[in-house]
Amino acid sequence: MAWVSRGDPTVQRQRDCWVVRQPGVDSVTGKRRPRQFGTFDTEHEAEAAAVRIGSGMLLEAYLLDLWLGAKALKIEGSTLHQYRWAVEGHIVPLIGSVGLNDLTPTLLGRWLEDLAGPAECGGPRLGVTSIRLVRKVLSVALSDAVESGLLQHNPVTATVAPLPVASTEHKAWTLEEARRFLAVQREHRLYALFRLALVTGMRRGELLGLRWCDVDLDAGRIVLVQQLALVGGRPVIKPLASPVADREFELSPATLAILGAHRKRQSDEFGVVGLDHDEEDLVFTNEVGAAIDPNNLGRTLIRLSAEAGVPRVTPSLLRHTALACGDRVGWYWLRKAVGRRGGCRADGGARHAVAAGARWSNRSLR
Repeated sequence: MAWVSRGDPTVQRQRDCWVVRQPGVDSVTGKRRPRQFGTFDTEHEAEAAAVRIGSGMLLEAYLLDLWLGAKALKIEGSTLHQYRWAVEGHIVPLIGSVGLNDLTPTLLGRWLEDLAGPAECGGPRLGVTSIRLVRKVLSVALSDAVESGLLQHNPVTATVAPLPVASTEHKAWTLEEARRFLAVQREHRLYALFRLALVTGMRRGELLGLRWCDVDLDAGRIVLVQQLALVGGRPVIKPLASPVADREFELSPATLAILGAHRKRQSDEFGVVGLDHDEEDLVFTNEVGAAIDPNNLGRTLIRLSAEAGVPRVTPSLLRHTALACGDRVGWYWLRKAVGRRGGCRADGGARHAVAAGARWSNRSLR
């Protein structure tokens, strides 16, 4: 739908806030299609935004006054934090003073070059991956501006994103490397976490968000209902992506015994620092009973990999190891799919994965 303005923006009251609306029509059908631009706490803020819209809005005003506020109601907190990082740190400081309708592919091309240029510290302002992310955020914002009728077209689409850097990602462990790591780190306080990751393929957030109330040691079963994620640089407990994403695992006696020993060790640690229990009921915590920062888990895994003499891996590569070495590593797994990110389709793909996983034996990890 192509939208054409038919009048100046006006300020209107909407429940407990103020909004800016502008009359317009669909240029194809001729039907009236008023547009709404943002919500504001006070009438004064809304009037100021209406003036900016009517006189030709600057990119800064559009992103900060309208776009981010509208997005906050529709996206996850972690995604909003990423958008704010891009907008406030790398878009507005460099091109925020440019009018929304004055943005051109040439101007944006120079902006991308500036992002790769030297910062005050002498190094590059941003790496290639970050530049691609910032460009994507601006493209999303300007696509929304086109949908809202503030722009005729998105000039970012005519720019060229920097080529991604050749991947230097480490590979998943072999069966022998997984065995060696577990043998060397058997006495580590997070041994149960590493074991569970390798025999279930659980994601990092699922492991760190796992609660004791979701673990049935008697029935030998785990049900995943939440995860721990970084939002604004802080660990936050949140539900899984959707109810369909809930997964259920059935564990071997050996793995259950390891979890039982881990629970006793955790209880002893809590006693040392004067805690009766963890309020979050988390299975895996740091030494003082708090949630483990996901970044710290990654750093710990790198250090322990070096100690064990095996290739460095990330938490996600533990999951890949579980998938790659399935018929030999020891994965007791039921009910739900590994998920699209694991390379298996939900439902139909799950049946295939379970059929392969049913043959696995925990004895191969010893």
